[in-house]
Amino acid sequence: MRIEMSFGRLTTKWRLLRKTLNYKLEKNAKIVRVCTKLHNYCIRMEHKDGGGRSGIIEGEEFDPVEHGIEPMAGAGN
Repeated sequence: MRIEMSFGRLTTKWRLLRKTLNYKLEKNAKIVRVCTKLHNYCIRMEHKDGGGRSGIIEGEEFDPVEHGIEPMAGAGN
């Protein structure tokens, strides 16, 4: 039941997941992976702030890798 509830929340937030993904298997997997990581990040931020918010708290450092978000291959720094 928890899995169904989680999937319901995920598809409500990321409406892209409500339709058939007509891409190659690898791209579909990446889309789902990114949506789940963003979803988990949003939940962590809600718990951290005691409610929803958008953006980063001013003066606070944000490290995406700390939240399981890896940089894309070929992204230049």
